[in-house]
Amino acid sequence: MEIGFLIVAAACIYTVVYCSVQKRKIGTVITDRITGGLNFQYFKLYFEKIGLNERMESSFVSFDIDKFKAINLLYGMETGDELLRTVYRSFCEALPGEQVYRYHSDVFVAVLHETDREKVREKLDRFKTRVQKEIDDRSLPEFTLTFGVCPMDGSDDISVIYSNTALARQAAKESITDKEKFYDEVVKEHLSCRNMEMNFKNALKEGAFEVWYQPKIDMRAGTICGAEALVRWRTEDGAYISPGEFISVFESTGQIMELDGEVLRLVCADIRRAKEQGIEMRPVSVNLSKLHIIKGGILNRIRELTEEYGIKPSELSFEITESAAEMYAKGELESFVDSIHQMGYQADMDDYGTGTSTLRSLAYTHFDTLKLERSFVGMIGDERMDIILRSTIDMARRLDMVIVAEGVETGEQVKFLTGNGCYIAQGYYYYRPMPVSEYLEKLAERIVMPEEDRREEGAV
Repeated sequence: MEIGFLIVAAACIYTVVYCSVQKRKIGTVITDRITGGLNFQYFKLYFEKIGLNERMESSFVSFDIDKFKAINLLYGMETGDELLRTVYRSFCEALPGEQVYRYHSDVFVAVLHETDREKVREKLDRFKTRVQKEIDDRSLPEFTLTFGVCPMDGSDDISVIYSNTALARQAAKESITDKEKFYDEVVKEHLSCRNMEMNFKNALKEGAFEVWYQPKIDMRAGTICGAEALVRWRTEDGAYISPGEFISVFESTGQIMELDGEVLRLVCADIRRAKEQGIEMRPVSVNLSKLHIIKGGILNRIRELTEEYGIKPSELSFEITESAAEMYAKGELESFVDSIHQMGYQADMDDYGTGTSTLRSLAYTHFDTLKLERSFVGMIGDERMDIILRSTIDMARRLDMVIVAEGVETGEQVKFLTGNGCYIAQGYYYYRPMPVSEYLEKLAERIVMPEEDRREEGAV
């Protein structure tokens, strides 16, 4: 009897111990070792149990810490782990009704019981605000989060849904301003880019690209002293696609090189037609992609077109962005600019100040004109920016460069620029870009009136 009791007791003890061990094993498998919360393995089990109704009302989010590897290198892995715990804890505190899991490394996934885009953004903003408070209160290293969002009703396969959010998250990383992207937005953008790429050849064939001109104004005399050629894409319904929508696409596909050649051809044709009408268009600046610096084919195209249309060197100049110096060795950029000079044309440094190799560009490459980037001109009135602009203008003048201010929109900016030795401007204070016919009419007027004054007199 006693032996039987002992056997039963031993069996009960074994069962309790075994179950306890198994429970601990299961707990270890589904618990994240750093945050102490449930991990992605648990989420996969949970996902299989989610009903269709709940999926239809939920969004899947993946997010990570920008430059997390650099943080680990700079501050150590213990600090990196603490940031992971901070992110997890902040999410739980900011959004207690939602679920979050660490996937791997610094990547987290979450389920938000919301599909309305603005409400999803509101929740993510609440989370980000909580994270920032933790950073400030505890003097943690500064970091930002990037998010990708996808509906949960699109697939029964969690790996597909995660891949969609990862794609959206990568698009957000490539954006300067938008650190959260929705998958359908990314797909739409991708399809739009692909559509532009596919339609490029036909648009060239059909003459869908047009050149508009934005006048350059001598602010002292109040006269037009030149213009910048800007491309527009006219659609079949007569509307126009802004270059901001297609230039970056064609830069990535390499089609920008062919487009630049077409713009140059159109400009040469406009200059010749104007001369036939007895009108001097003044120097027109044409933008050249950074890609031409390596390929070089545009130089032969310039020779061919200027000879065909009878264009003199004084009638054209070529703009190259300052950031080109970051892409290529100084010798390549310098050689390209020298080739332009050898043909008799001037080279302008566009968007001065937006790159990181600015002074090196000026030191090694002999640009004729320096164009002040519009965002800097827009900050005129800020004490520190005024100091920077004054010194930049003085430096350019000492280098015997012409200075052009882009994005001039107020009389105060005109007063500051002319008072500090910058006399040429582009911007809405004077004129917006316009078709060639309108530009020729403005040339005939000779004296420029600021747009606000033209409005008062009913001229616009």
